[in-house]
Formats: sequence, structure tokens, C-alpha cells
Amino acid sequence: NIEWTATLTQSQARSFFGLPDVVSVTVSKTWEGGGMRELKATSSTGATKTVTGKADSMRTKLNNAATGYVKAAWVKAITPVFGG
Repeated sequence: NIEWTATLTQSQARSFFGLPDVVSVTVSKTWEGGGMRELKATSSTGATKTVTGKADSMRTKLNNAATGYVKAAWVKAITPVFGG
């Protein structure tokens, strides 16, 4: 359970972040225990959108939007997939 993959297509990322496209996603803040607190997406035009919440809530939001399964809230990085 140390490493897993969840994929956000461009369609899913647009819906999740409310941007026209997403070229990068970062875990911009974490809780003291290491769980994700804030995800920041950037579009090709430089526009940004931030999604925040409690760690398990963030994991649930990602699981509802993504293909795959985020098993824990301790996400360190997200790699966008282009296309879709």
C-alpha cells in the first residue's frame, strides 16, 4: 500500500477543478500527520484552482473523480494524464 496509481483524465480533471484544462496538480498543503489538505491545479494558461478539505474527504473526492483507487490520504504527488 505504499504506492498506487489513480488517473484523472482531462475530462475528470476539468470537472474536479473547474478549469478548461489541467497541466499540473500539486499537493500544496498537508495536515500535520501528512495527509493531503490542499490540491492545486494549474491550466495551460496559468490559471489555478485549489481544492481543500480534510484528508479522508480529499481522498474520497479523488476516488469519486478518478479512474483507479486512492487507498490512503497521504498523497505526495499527482501526475496528470493528457487526453481524454
